[in-house]
Amino acid sequence: MKSLAILGAKTSQNFRPGGFLKAHHGTVILERGLTEKDFKEMAENGVRYVAEIGGSGLYKPEDIKGMVAWARECAMVVPVHFGGESIPGSARVWSDIVLEVKPDVVVHLNGGSTAAPWEEIRKIIEESDLPVEVIYNGNPKRMYQIVKLLKERDELHRLLIGSDSPIGIGMIPTAIIRCVTQVASLNEIPAETAIAAATGTTADVYKLNTGKIEAGREADLLVMGAPKDSVAKDAREAFELGDTPAIGVMIVDGRIATLKARNTNQLRAVIKINGQDVGTPSLHEYFFGMKSRLA
Repeated sequence: MKSLAILGAKTSQNFRPGGFLKAHHGTVILERGLTEKDFKEMAENGVRYVAEIGGSGLYKPEDIKGMVAWARECAMVVPVHFGGESIPGSARVWSDIVLEVKPDVVVHLNGGSTAAPWEEIRKIIEESDLPVEVIYNGNPKRMYQIVKLLKERDELHRLLIGSDSPIGIGMIPTAIIRCVTQVASLNEIPAETAIAAATGTTADVYKLNTGKIEAGREADLLVMGAPKDSVAKDAREAFELGDTPAIGVMIVDGRIATLKARNTNQLRAVIKINGQDVGTPSLHEYFFGMKSRLA
């Protein structure tokens, strides 16, 4: 487990799937035999995360207490699975385990993908101040209830929006943006608050140098707007009305990756680069990208 975590961390330092996608690999599954020295060695080699406790490996508080302490001493982020069993080897984790472990984040509070009883979910929100994640492929009713309760308690700063990737049920291309759309529209919260839950709050919890627009951070940006024929006038209003915004330019590390997202609708606005209109994509470019226009 230690060697695999280090391999993942080393690989993702420079690996960019497709040329631009960023993957923060290198998580360690807690297993018997790991020592304090192992955690220090992993941290020195770039391992920054404990794999979702309860998703695999050890999960009972009495079995992991020491390892969690060692991980925290090494500044690793400690997330905990919440809800029913998912993949083989995972565990059913209810509020008693979460409240005892006190993780850095409770992942998929609305189920990954089977949700816990509402009483268990309420305990996490009302008896702790832990950051909590909701995901697109979890229980949609529970997601609505979770966001509603956080809104009523004026605690939306605790909310993260995720996808539950890289496992199969989380590999939905538009999972994050659709989840933002659902939260903003159905729970009637400002689009920028929902966007922050998927970007800046996630960056804070997972100690990422992306996710916010600030000097010194990685210049990863999406240029988006209202899709064609939407009643919304811009991306913000589209989110709040329930229409998925259209993504145009994608910028990674300050470089243009593409001029059109493959998995959102056509952009109503005109994109200009250095004052020049890049034009409307053809059907082929719509589905397979517009990189040829960047020359």
